[in-house]
Parts: sequence; C-alpha cells; structure tokens
Amino acid sequence: MKLCMILIVVVTGVSAFRQLDKNSLDSTKLKFIPHDLKPSGKKEDFCNGLACPEYSVMYRNETGNFELRKYKETKWVTTDSSGMDYDEAGYKNFMKLFHYIGGDNKKKEKVTMTCPVIVMITPGPGPACSSNFNMSFYIDPNSSDPPQPSENNIYFTKIPSVRAYVRTFGGFADYNKYKEQGLELMDAIGDTSLYHTDFYYTAGYDSPFKFFHRHNEVWFIAK
Repeated sequence: MKLCMILIVVVTGVSAFRQLDKNSLDSTKLKFIPHDLKPSGKKEDFCNGLACPEYSVMYRNETGNFELRKYKETKWVTTDSSGMDYDEAGYKNFMKLFHYIGGDNKKKEKVTMTCPVIVMITPGPGPACSSNFNMSFYIDPNSSDPPQPSENNIYFTKIPSVRAYVRTFGGFADYNKYKEQGLELMDAIGDTSLYHTDFYYTAGYDSPFKFFHRHNEVWFIAK
C-alpha cells in the first residue's frame, strides 16, 4: 500500500474526520445521546429494485438521526486509488468498475448493476498527504460465478458480518456533504470508542439521472 494513504491507514488516536479537518469538532464537547432500542428487521425501500446487502436494524436513534445495523457477510468487486480529491478519485474508480460490469472482463459478460456503491476512505497521516479510496460494487449473491476482472487493479473482496452506525441524507452528495454528515454522526453517537475511527464508508444508492428522493449514507463500523 502507498504511503500517506486515505482509505486504510491507522492514525493512532485520531478520528478520520478530525484528521481531515482539524477544526471540525476538536473544540466541541461531544454529548452521549441515549439510544432508542427498537429492534427491527425491516429492509428500507431505497435499493431502486436492485440487489443490495441484507441487514437488520438493531436500534434507531431518532434524536441523532442514525441507526445501528447488522450486515451479513457480503461480496464486492473493488478497485482503489490514492489522491487528495475524493470526487476525482471517485470518478476514476467508478469508471473502472462500470467498464467491468459493462463487459470489460475475462468473460466479456455484462453484469447487472447493484447498489450501493461504497467507498472506504482511510485518511492519510496529515493534510498534505494523499488518501486511499477503495470503491466497491456489491455482488448479487444470486450471481454464483461473477466474471473475473481483466484489469489487475480490479479484484473481489469480502466484508465480514459487521455492525455499522449509519446516517442517511438526501440530495446529490459530494465529499463535503459526506464529511458534514459524518461529523453529525460522530456528534450524535458521542463516544468514539464505539467504532473504528481510522476509516469510514460512504454509500450512494442512486444513478446521477435520479433527481428526487435520492438516498446517501455514511457508515462508521462498530467495534
């Protein structure tokens, strides 16, 4: 892996969001908000009819506008890049994966689009360092034998069964929006010992041609 990465470099004792913006919440006293324990197995209808990961809602916090989900193990097709710009890296990574599902693979087969498109972000150790962005498309579990990638920088990955603190928001999302919502999620949870702080995920569910009722998420993976 490259030096000064943004997607999976451990920055000891420093939150990923605080590392990217040292003035974000450092001077703000975080408050713990009691959790509203309401188990739910309902799957929300924001997958647009596409295959998406199964999960159950362990609880919701209406005040803080987040929920804790438990995901089953999932498989993904992934690519990665490093740089200073989330949106630039996102476009480059998306096009590589889009070409893969469009038939640029060893079988020359098209693969059905799924959702969400997730990006695992690991901030580098300083503001002048590049970050790593791992973008992944979900693999439909009904697809028993997805075609092997023809490019070296596209590969299959697994995310084991995890619990994730999730905050959702609408509209068109760019890096600043995701960071803003991530800071809100950090504030709402109020205890950084509950989740991994050296990386986080963004998740987008909609095509760029959907203008209304868009659905975006920020994930903090629980410890």
